[in-house]
Amino acid sequence: MLKIGNYEISNENISTFSLLDKIKIAFSLVTVFDLLLLSPKIIKKILTNTVLLKEDNSNEITGFAYDLSSRIPWYYKVGDVINKYGLYGYVYEDGMGSSLKERFFNHFLTYGMLFNKLRVRRYVVISALLFLTTLVMIGFLFNNPLVLFLVIPVIFISPFFTFSYFTWSKPEILAWSLTPVLLYSVVTGSWIPSAILLLALSLMSFTVLFFISFPVSFFMLSGGMSIQMFLLIYAPAVIKITVDLAPFFRNIGIRTFENVLGGRKKEYTSTENTGMRPLEALFLGLYSTLPITLFFTGATLQHIAMATTPAILLLINHTVYRIADPNTFFRIFLVLGSFYAVFHPHYMYLAFFTVVMLIHPNLFEYGLNHSNEVKDGLKEYPLIKPVKLGRESVDTMRDFFSNAAEGSRIVFEGDKNSIKNMGGYSNFGEFVEYLALDRQIEILPNEWIKLYHWDFFVNRLTLLNESNNVETICDVCREAGINYLLCYSVTFVDKLEANGFRKIADLDYHVIQESCVGKMLTPEKNLYLVKCPFDTGIIEPQVSYVKKPNHIEFAAAKGQEYLIKYTYHSAWRAFQSGKKLRIDKFEKNGLSFMKLLSKSDEKVILKFSRPRFPI
Repeated sequence: MLKIGNYEISNENISTFSLLDKIKIAFSLVTVFDLLLLSPKIIKKILTNTVLLKEDNSNEITGFAYDLSSRIPWYYKVGDVINKYGLYGYVYEDGMGSSLKERFFNHFLTYGMLFNKLRVRRYVVISALLFLTTLVMIGFLFNNPLVLFLVIPVIFISPFFTFSYFTWSKPEILAWSLTPVLLYSVVTGSWIPSAILLLALSLMSFTVLFFISFPVSFFMLSGGMSIQMFLLIYAPAVIKITVDLAPFFRNIGIRTFENVLGGRKKEYTSTENTGMRPLEALFLGLYSTLPITLFFTGATLQHIAMATTPAILLLINHTVYRIADPNTFFRIFLVLGSFYAVFHPHYMYLAFFTVVMLIHPNLFEYGLNHSNEVKDGLKEYPLIKPVKLGRESVDTMRDFFSNAAEGSRIVFEGDKNSIKNMGGYSNFGEFVEYLALDRQIEILPNEWIKLYHWDFFVNRLTLLNESNNVETICDVCREAGINYLLCYSVTFVDKLEANGFRKIADLDYHVIQESCVGKMLTPEKNLYLVKCPFDTGIIEPQVSYVKKPNHIEFAAAKGQEYLIKYTYHSAWRAFQSGKKLRIDKFEKNGLSFMKLLSKSDEKVILKFSRPRFPI
């Protein structure tokens, strides 16, 4: 039995492989020759499935691969709430209430404007064209136009390009498209444009600014640049990020952010971060050939230092501390590798660049088990297929959630084995958050409850499953103002119904598969919407209330203390009969809500108002 990493290949299977199959397995299974033969199909698929594709309103495209397309509506939601509540507003539907100013990665330009207005297909096409155009311009500026006839086609059919811009079509890709221009400005010593571009990246994507800063800083400092000059170039971007980060970490805290990110705690994230899978090892081995080739072809130590940083970051990410998902490294490898192909077009570098760019990394893992999967993968390559929010399936799911009252809170059944998995429905939760937005329905848990109520998320919400007694489940629901449970376990539903809960709707998992969530990400479990047997509300004691953007008002009684089950924030102000009321923080079991005392029988008005510029 041959074992490679976590994979085992029996001698029986190996004996059935042809000589060509064995060669493919030995050399990552996909040769440059394979993809060059496929290039007409790749070009056609990119054009017909993205550039020339026609959309219609009844089938909105959310991406080009199932594993991310269910998450794209979450980015639509982010853009929607930014536009609805304002960049410094308060979002009711997230994390039991959260301030947009504390979200340093909610970039108004990319999320609120461009991605939200253009939607994914146009945004992807514009970003991909911008990236290729910047490389062409740099090639001409370095007087290497002939090289572009090799480099651009190789990039266009490369898995690194197709995966980065289509398969993983996140809003940050537009910012990645500007990074070649930044690298050009840095290596040519154009410091004013460099400072402007760093500032632009700080406005578009914190992630991109963070990762591209490593190679840029290596280049600057290894060339003997003074610290004063270095800080001056970075000053505009640093000031912008500081303004964003200061309120975030002041209210959230570094420890909570570390828990949500994952770090060394594997149970807090869906991304493995202990050791390297064969896929990551392949990334590291392949990319390391590029800085090594630069060394042997006469590049300066400055350039070698800059080209080596992605490999160092990947090694840290999978052996020491998780700082990013694999797709981030796909993009930084693509950017650095492509930049040096037009900046340093030595024939040896171009040869290695072509090999690295045209090896399909995912098929490496498939081939370790059976070559038929490799053949199937090549048949479908590139994996660019528009995934749509089919109107019929969306309406079916909206009908399912219409059984819940507007403005209610719905919580997923807690998972006994993972605080993030939600019984395999974690991607579905992100999708439903978008669908529920127009009725102000709050779906828990989500990213924001982890940030604002981490202890409650870990220690209380996880109790909502069949392993715990019903009294505890009722207590958790009352504490958080939860009206309904979204269950996937039949035994849990039976237990709840036996104790006064009422099942009011069910949703067959086949319907979910037909939506943009897809078969691959949908567990074979039906969903059940179960109503709590008691009345609980956002405001206790329960009163009628009106919610508007950044504004809540409700009828009050003199001398009555009210608990408002939205996350406490110092920017809330309460008024009654024109006079200001004090808002106190109410903390219990990891929750942080608002509490106030009514001074008369007049209605209470709460207003959320954050200053635009002060930190």
